[in-house]
Amino acid sequence: DDIRNVLVSFKGELTSVRSLAESASESVAMCHDRQAKTDANIMSIKVEVQAEAELQRSQVSDSLSRLRNQQSSSAQAIADATNRIEAIEDGLGKDTGKKLTSELAARV
Repeated sequence: DDIRNVLVSFKGELTSVRSLAESASESVAMCHDRQAKTDANIMSIKVEVQAEAELQRSQVSDSLSRLRNQQSSSAQAIADATNRIEAIEDGLGKDTGKKLTSELAARV
């Protein structure tokens, strides 16, 4: 009779352990699902950030290229103006050319 009581008690404990194991298994499955969703969200954010960074790099590169072109154009315009001024100075005489250059500089 005692053995029967022990077996019934053991069977109850075993059922309780099985229930806990099933619950733990379900919890682990839910954790894995959440982890997979989190990983997918992280990858999505990473892709978005990389795309935005590449776009900004491209825009900065384009801006730098335009600035270099403008700088080159400005340098060429200055060189052309200097050559014209020197030609005017040569044609009018150094003193008159310097006077005109000073007047132009004052107006600008």
